[in-house]
Amino acid sequence: MNRTVEANFLPPPVEEAKEKPRILIIDNNRDFTHSAKLALEFAKQNIRINAVAPAGVATDMVDRFAGKEGEMRAYHTSLHPVGRIGTSEEIAAAVLYLCSDDAKFTTGTSLVVDGGMLAQ
Repeated sequence: MNRTVEANFLPPPVEEAKEKPRILIIDNNRDFTHSAKLALEFAKQNIRINAVAPAGVATDMVDRFAGKEGEMRAYHTSLHPVGRIGTSEEIAAAVLYLCSDDAKFTTGTSLVVDGGMLAQ
């Protein structure tokens, strides 16, 4: 569903993690389970670990693959019940929420940002 790169896979030292939020970019469901395990391990130290699971996002790569219009783009768009492909800004907003104090009671979860794709 999403293709990303791994960065900062190993958790930072506890004191450093408390001072400087880190973002972990993962690529498959196995790593979502791994993030939940890490969340349990670090919860008592007030370190939150969550994941974001986006679906189709309008990027240059998607434009090259599906085109900006036409049959392939229409098919790609039809996979999302909201009737459009997501934007980078919408995925960034999900990440910002999870990094904010508004999500301080949220840990060990995967926030699916997919325009209803998995709800079908």
